[in-house]
Amino acid sequence: MKLVVSKFASSDDLDRIARYYQDALTGYGPVLDCSAGSPAALEAKARKSRGEKKDPNGCGDVGGDRNERVYKVGTEKNFRLVSLKPVGREVHFQLMKMELRGI
Repeated sequence: MKLVVSKFASSDDLDRIARYYQDALTGYGPVLDCSAGSPAALEAKARKSRGEKKDPNGCGDVGGDRNERVYKVGTEKNFRLVSLKPVGREVHFQLMKMELRGI
């Protein structure tokens, strides 16, 4: 397993940072918006409540609060995740890359 996590803070606008990372992630495949209330997050929640098997590439294992933006790209065993959260006048954000090998 390989896990890389970086944490940052910026005084830039949340929407500006979100657009930047959504665009940057497209180089790795289709970007899934897993933010609370997004269609993908609501679908994952409904699927889970029905007892259905979770979608390995979906938002089933991703969570966040209402103010947080969460974007995911990749496969079940090789994906990237960006989480952005406004904190006061700053935006705190985390970048994560996970690779599962031989599992």
